[in-house]
Parts: sequence; structure tokens; C-alpha cells
Amino acid sequence: MALHLDPPCRAEHIGSLLRPQTLIAKRFEYEGQKCSHEDLQVVENDSIPAVVKLQQEVGIKSITDGELRRGAFYQGMFETLGGMTVVPERSLSTFKGKIERTKGVHTEDFKFLKGLVVLEVSVPIHLAPSLLSYDQDVKYVKIPICGPTWMHLRHGTEYTYDKSVYESDAEYFEDLIKAYREEIDELYQLGCRNIQFDDPTFAFFCAESMITGLEQAGIDHEGLLDMYIEIYNRILAGRPGDLTVGIHTCRGNFKGMHYCEGSLERIAEDNPN
Repeated sequence: MALHLDPPCRAEHIGSLLRPQTLIAKRFEYEGQKCSHEDLQVVENDSIPAVVKLQQEVGIKSITDGELRRGAFYQGMFETLGGMTVVPERSLSTFKGKIERTKGVHTEDFKFLKGLVVLEVSVPIHLAPSLLSYDQDVKYVKIPICGPTWMHLRHGTEYTYDKSVYESDAEYFEDLIKAYREEIDELYQLGCRNIQFDDPTFAFFCAESMITGLEQAGIDHEGLLDMYIEIYNRILAGRPGDLTVGIHTCRGNFKGMHYCEGSLERIAEDNPN
């Protein structure tokens, strides 16, 4: 009997790969405002080919950049959108713009990875069939994206957005959903066929400590979970049949310490479609 795999690989790499010391040092410099983003990007570009080669050599199909362009899983999306700016220790009243996708978020990342797995050769492929595998690797290249619910889970309705900009969660997520759909659409047009949302949100709903805290705060946790699921379903509505999408959820790992615990049974039947 033929083995059916969806996604089309038996095993895949989910999280980040270890950063080389040169990249770690450069990121510290960048975060300490001692170098430019362009300086950091040069080291990222120099480091990523090695992790791609490692994945190819061990037979991993879902090739990523090892998340070497991110210091943490939640970086990349939100700070790139128009209307959002990273400003430490600043009140929400300083942010006045609506969320919009003014440029690609992970599109250049995909182009860079695509260039590493596609070989430019002058020999006709029928004369060198072994090279075909490299071309086929493009459809497995996976782009990890921070989940759309992460900021709202962390900060709640009160602190996720400025009330002079958005009057409700519905308004806020309407623009965020549009931005995510635009990003996914452009990635698809560029040839991306594998997207992974990094979102520990759902694992938190498995923790009794969080459920208790939400109840004490007067928050309908079942309604909140339903809203988060609906956000994903709206982002992915009408997605092409050959676009593989996964959600990476976990209980956290901060220097070996988990953030939450509990059975996945609470959310198993409610996952996004």
C-alpha cells in the first residue's frame, strides 16, 4: 500500500537551529545599537547556507533558514507591519497608525532560501537527473511566521492596540487578517508551498493556571479560543490546495523552563480547519 504523506515528508524540522557564534555576537551588537541592520544581515546571509546544506545532507525536506534571522520566534511579522513600531518602555498612546502591510515581511527570506536550493546549471536536466532533486526542494522550503494571535494573547484587549486607532478586537484583527493574507498570497506567488505558524497560544489554553486566571479576570476563555481559531480560518480561507500550512504550538522553553502544561485534549477538536 502506498504511503500517503501530508505534508509530503515523513519527518520535518520544526524549531530553530543553533546559531554560529559569529551571528550571536553580531546580533548582540545590533540589539545594543552598535551596528546596522544591514551589517547584521550580511552575517545572516553568510550563516544560512551552512544550515541549508546540513538539512539537505541529512535528508530533511522542509528546509528552513534555521530561524537565523530571528532572535525569538515572535520576531519578524509584527514589527515589520506599518502602524507598529518597536519602542521600548513607551505607552500605547504614542502609536496612532492602523496596521497595514506596506512591504513583504518574509518574501525576501524566501527568495534567499530559494536561491540556495535551486541550482543554476547549463546542462539539460535530462542529462543530469540527479540535479532535479534540488529543483524539487523549492516546494518544501518552509517559511515560519509568528502567529497572528500572539500579541493579543500576551497583552490582551487593553494593551494590544491604541483605543484611538481601534475600538475593538474585531477592528484590530480585521486589518491584521488582511495583512497576513497579503503576505501569504505574495509568498505563494513567489513559489512558497510550505508555511508554518509559530504560535504557542493554543498550548496556553491547555493550562489550568491560565484558564483559572482568565476566569478570575472575567474573560470568557472559550470565547477567546473560538475567536483565535476563527482568525486562523479567515486567514487561510480559500488557500490553494497545494499550499501546506502547519501550526507549531508548544509549552514554551525559556532557558529550559516551560511556560505552561496540560493535556492537548482541551483544544484537539477545535483546531483551525
